[in-house]
Amino acid sequence: MEKYKWTKEETRIALYAYLKGMSRCEATTLAESMGISSGAFIMRMANFRYLDTNGQKGLSSIKKLEQEVWDEYCNNKSDWIKTMEQKYSF
Repeated sequence: MEKYKWTKEETRIALYAYLKGMSRCEATTLAESMGISSGAFIMRMANFRYLDTNGQKGLSSIKKLEQEVWDEYCNNKSDWIKTMEQKYSF
């Protein structure tokens, strides 16, 4: 079975879901609407939790793309969230 290759935009959406504190049920619904495994989406959110808590919580299997998106967010937090909300009408 071929491993799923996440896009930057999907990764941004997972970060947004994490930042907004989406429940497992909400994250599952969002992942399924995107055609992504809910388990993979929730794990991606947990990877962002790891970055957000400086390694105290979450999953430590951070990928290069996740780090790039996290850095993008950290460099401009308020505008980043506004842009996501406008782009996706969350």
